[in-house]
Amino acid sequence: MLIYTSGIGTAIVCRNYFSTITPNSLSIDYSKSKNRLPINVYYEILENNSIVYLACIAGFLTFGIYTALITFCNGFVLGYLLVTINRFFENQSILLYRLLPHTMEIIGYIIASTLGFYLAQALTKHFFMNTQPNIEFKKIGLLFTSGYLIIILSAYIETYVSAS
Repeated sequence: MLIYTSGIGTAIVCRNYFSTITPNSLSIDYSKSKNRLPINVYYEILENNSIVYLACIAGFLTFGIYTALITFCNGFVLGYLLVTINRFFENQSILLYRLLPHTMEIIGYIIASTLGFYLAQALTKHFFMNTQPNIEFKKIGLLFTSGYLIIILSAYIETYVSAS
């Protein structure tokens, strides 16, 4: 969580160095802009979110470095969007409208990062401390399953709720 909020804070501090973008490029409304079936949009969003979710977990193979990098970048992007939306819109309700569909997705990514760091800690104990880590497989399964269910639900909300 600290790494994620560090990314947000970095984006806010560096706000004067961002290039100007148009408000229409802040969010992609897949179902309206590409005239595709919502189910296809859902699967595309789910695929993109799943890749990030699994990459956060797989970062344990780099002893958590890749997990930390992805987590920081996700926080930075959120901070960038907060700054950019604040530049274009005086009404802050537009910020909530653009951000709320993604809040569940953010929670899913934080769960994936937690799992990635948990596994990285176990890997570090095994290779560098020559100790047998106490891996709780039920905890890993619960974190993975609950996090991925959140990712599935967030893709649904992003497709069917925020597009309408």
